[in-house]
Amino acid sequence: MNIKEVVIEPIYKLFRAGQNAYYEAGLNRYQGDKYDLTTLQISNYFSFRTSPFNVDLRKLAYYTEHQMIPAPKRVGINSFLGGSIGKYKYKTSLMLWYIGELKKRGIKSQDELRLHIYNYFHTENLPPKPVSDTPFAERYIYTWRISKITPVLLPEFEDFNIYMENEEPIPAKKATYYFEGKPFDQILFFERNLTEKENEFLKILRKNKEFLSASGIKTYILNSKEEVEQKDIMDLFVFKDYPIVSDDDDKKSYRDLLNKKYTFQNI
Repeated sequence: MNIKEVVIEPIYKLFRAGQNAYYEAGLNRYQGDKYDLTTLQISNYFSFRTSPFNVDLRKLAYYTEHQMIPAPKRVGINSFLGGSIGKYKYKTSLMLWYIGELKKRGIKSQDELRLHIYNYFHTENLPPKPVSDTPFAERYIYTWRISKITPVLLPEFEDFNIYMENEEPIPAKKATYYFEGKPFDQILFFERNLTEKENEFLKILRKNKEFLSASGIKTYILNSKEEVEQKDIMDLFVFKDYPIVSDDDDKKSYRDLLNKKYTFQNI
């Protein structure tokens, strides 16, 4: 046995168990107001992960100057000289990813980009609830918000359908997060609102260790007999809360839900 099997894997399993217990107890808090990331860290997250566009210090300064994202907390003379040096809000990397997703959809007006940012990253209120035509990027942010957590890293997405007996599959995406090139976490997100029946089914899957293990990240090793052996290195994490279908979902449009009264100071 190597040091990874003896030390690292047990520690990870213990950490994961504690993380799950903390989440199940409802003790997690929305971390959107925290100033935990340096400007350089934000830039690095976009440099080693696939992203919609390259992010560097000049782009961070530009978005701050034009009030696309909140200004950094002033922490020293570099803040005043550089305009974007200091501590950025914990959610900044997610904001930058979202701006990239909006630009992919052809939304390039600064006023409209700001409006989307204000609605989906307001620090006190939840973003607009997704409806039938809400794009996946907004669903992704909304799921994080109702789960009272904010991601730091950017994921790679892959299609992952959930099958129910005699029912249409639930379209989903499996998000894998990497840190320094290695898998760090894996979480399930859905591409549409869930019905009550689907939500109940998902609650069962959340407790199903076989499903979590089978759907998680795997690695293959050669054991002492030089046989290929599969090892699960990470379970798939399934949130408790997802957008649920309501009677008026089809009567609303995604764009009509945007609140135009939000101001830059609200973030």
